[in-house]
Amino acid sequence: MNSNLKRTFLRILQFTACFSTGAVVKSQFTTSKAFTFSMANFPSCHRLIQIHGEDDRKNDIIFCGDIRNAVSHIIFFGGDVQDYPENMLAHRDNKHHIKWSLEATAKLLYQKHPNSAIWVIKPANMYIKTFSSFSNFVDCSEIGVPSPEPTDHGAFRHLQKLFLMGVLQAYTIPAEETHATCPSDNASSEPHPAATTLPISVVGFSKGCVVLNQLLFELQAAKADPELGKFVSQVQSMYWLDGGHNGGSKTWVTDRTILSSLVGTNIEVHVHVTPYQINDPMRKWIGKEEKKFVEELEKLGVKVKETVHFKDEPRSIENHFRVLEEFGGRT
Repeated sequence: MNSNLKRTFLRILQFTACFSTGAVVKSQFTTSKAFTFSMANFPSCHRLIQIHGEDDRKNDIIFCGDIRNAVSHIIFFGGDVQDYPENMLAHRDNKHHIKWSLEATAKLLYQKHPNSAIWVIKPANMYIKTFSSFSNFVDCSEIGVPSPEPTDHGAFRHLQKLFLMGVLQAYTIPAEETHATCPSDNASSEPHPAATTLPISVVGFSKGCVVLNQLLFELQAAKADPELGKFVSQVQSMYWLDGGHNGGSKTWVTDRTILSSLVGTNIEVHVHVTPYQINDPMRKWIGKEEKKFVEELEKLGVKVKETVHFKDEPRSIENHFRVLEEFGGRT
């Protein structure tokens, strides 16, 4: 492990005291009475606030699950509108989609995959409290539209460090608050085996797919990097869920050279789409690009599975969100 990464792990120990007072982690959240969970023996969502990643980049993470007994990890990047529930409830329009808040999504993912640790990465910014901007991962505009000519933005390096620090901080949460079946481990300056050995699924929904696209652009270099290569080897699957953004093109990666970086990895690609995106009459390129994305991967021999949901139903924003309930995922 290089010295920079070691300093990253050591820095986490300085935050432990903050966790014990609740200054960094909120073990539970409260929302309007109109939106509550009634799941007995269900782990609370934990807000890991402003977690350090690459350089001075920080993201909030919503964690859900039993970190001490998980057999896999699911890292999720959401779309526009999705935010903390209290922010959505305070918004005139977004309150109507409160069912799909980031914390509700974390719980939904855990309910579907109770043997996994769930990590929902909150965007660095929400422009006018609606448009997700993953600027810590992607070179993008203030409304989150990625640059038409992507370059190495350090997305893999940021995700690796963010993930490892998140795991270490999750270990400071009292076991009883995560319904763990064994006592808390002592904090360590080295990454826990749960972070360095268990398989990872990376999931992008709607705007969140821009992060997965960026990871593809950086994948070839990441595989060759001694530190990042180990992290890449943990990634067993990537899920594109009804990808879309506000730009005029390049919603899906279609460059065969970039896609060929998946060859030789163990990464399985899963594509789940709905008519909301691929049949949008005002953005016809989305459907064309998605089709080429799948076709090119098949030609390259990459394991890819495409599922079109609600194809016989009219386009709707609700069905767009419902893909979160319908897609599978590695457990």
